[in-house]
Parts: sequence; C-alpha cells; structure tokens
Amino acid sequence: MEEPKKLQDMPFDILHRIFKMLKFGDQMQLACLHPRFCDVVAEHYRHKFTSFVFNQCELYVNLLILVKLCGSTMIHITFDNTADVEYLLPAVERYCINLETISFTTSEYNCKAIKLFLERNATLKSVELVMNCSNHRSGIHEAISMLESIPNIKRLQLHNFPGHSLIKNKIKGFVHLEELTVGDYFPYDSVPKWRFDISDLLLRLKNLRRLTVINRIVFLNRKLQEPLLEELTLIQCDLNFKKPYFPKLLSFHIERSMYPTKERLLGFILKHATTLKRLHVMTGYMNYAGDGIFRMRVHLSSEFGYTRVHRTIQCKQLRGLQRSMITEM
Repeated sequence: MEEPKKLQDMPFDILHRIFKMLKFGDQMQLACLHPRFCDVVAEHYRHKFTSFVFNQCELYVNLLILVKLCGSTMIHITFDNTADVEYLLPAVERYCINLETISFTTSEYNCKAIKLFLERNATLKSVELVMNCSNHRSGIHEAISMLESIPNIKRLQLHNFPGHSLIKNKIKGFVHLEELTVGDYFPYDSVPKWRFDISDLLLRLKNLRRLTVINRIVFLNRKLQEPLLEELTLIQCDLNFKKPYFPKLLSFHIERSMYPTKERLLGFILKHATTLKRLHVMTGYMNYAGDGIFRMRVHLSSEFGYTRVHRTIQCKQLRGLQRSMITEM
C-alpha cells in the first residue's frame, strides 16, 4: 500500500486552496514550517502587501514573520509606530529586496537607526520623514542635523512645532526635498498661529514641488525667481500676501482659510488660470465643488439695512480663465 503523501508534497494549487481557508495568523505560522508553504503564502499575497503600513494591532501576527515571508513583494512601506522602526529595520533590509519607497515616523530614539538604514540603502527612490513635536521632546534640531544630508529624503512632514525659525534655519539642508507639510494636526482657536514665510522656504528648497501649510499665518514677502511649486494646499491659515505668482502651479487647495479680501483670493486664482488643472476652494465666501463652475458668495445689505442678499459669481471655465468671463448671477 502506497504511503500517504505529506502535506508539503501536495500539488501547489491544492495547497493554495487549503491556505485560503485558514486565518491569516495560521497561514503565517504554517508557512514557517516548510519552504514550500512559504512559497504558497508568498504567491497568495504577492499583491496584497505591495504597499504596506506596519501596524501589528491590525494583523495580530508577528511582523518579523510577515516581512520574512512577504518582504520580496513589498514596494512601499510605512512605519506609523515609532517603536517598530529599530525592531523591524534589519528584517526589512534583508528581505524587502524590491523596496522603492519608505516612510518613517521619527522619534528621538529611532533617528540613528533610520540614518544607518538609509545610508546602507541609497538606491531607494524616495524617503518620507514624519516628525511630530511630541516624539522629540528634547528637541528636533539634532534629528534634523542627523538626517538632512541624506539625498533620497524627498518628503517631510513637520507637525506641531512652534515658530518659524525651525523652517528658516534648520531644514535648509534637505536640498532634494520635493514635498513638505508644515503645521498642526489639531489646530485650536485658543492657541496663536505661528508665522510662516513661504519665500524663505522656496529660496532654500529649490526642488520643492508640493507644499501643505496647516494653521499658520502665511507670508510671501519677496519676489521669487521661477519657483517650481506645482501643488499648494492651505488649511485653516491666515494669508498675508497680495498676488504671488507660481508659473508652474497645477493644483491649489484652500480650506477654512482667511484671505485679506475675496478680491485678492480671486485675483490669485485668475493669475494662475492658464496653469491650474485642479482647484478646490472652501472658505467662508468661496466654493469650488469640482463641477467646472467657481462660485463666490457676496453678502450685500438691502436698501432697508435689515436683510442680506446672497449673490453668486460664477466662472464657467478654469483653464484659460479671464476676468471678462466672470458673470454675476
């Protein structure tokens, strides 16, 4: 009588069907028992973990096992938990052989490990750093000095850091930076807004393409020579500039922000009408809903002074928009 086959000797498609009926944690544990089971898991999840955010609470599985089994399929990785960085980076470096981009949430405890990893993996296409003041209680300056010279850091987020001196004096070393986010995750009306000078920033970061500012008083005090900025997002900001010009601006998003006058905001949009492809405006007096019509609400007192009349100004085209195309409805 023929001896029964072992599980690992069964055809690949049969093993694949068996694995599909198991829970994720059981699949990971079984894959550790034999190389053939490992191949089945890698094939089964070859697309699932292409972009992966390390969060052990969601998967209920040992992340080291996951990286070992599926690391070769991971192209984009995000570390949301600062404590996972030192623990998992050696495995990421060994098994994630096709990795292209990586994002770190930094702290005063993991910056050295991040620096060593990035120096040994200089072929990464893009690196993002997310820095929060609460994770750098002893100060952010040492961390920035440690990481600013690494050329493949292309994206940087700075959250809840007071003042403008950090931006003006400390991040100038990130000369390859293409995307920057500055501001407060949870803005409070009781806390004063810090000043933020865009001109200082763009003069220092020549390659900056995308800028997001949250809960700041935004200034633009100098004329810039051909800035490369393509996307500008302003959320809950007070804007203190007249009509700056960004000749390559493709996207403008403004939300819950205050311009000195509605005419200045409209003037800024009209000035960039020939380049803008995406526009999202949501303020107290303007609204663009993405339907090709830009609306500006105007409040006018009636002749008796008791009520207000609401009128809407519509711009029916965004691309090639001219002042003469504005009509009052």
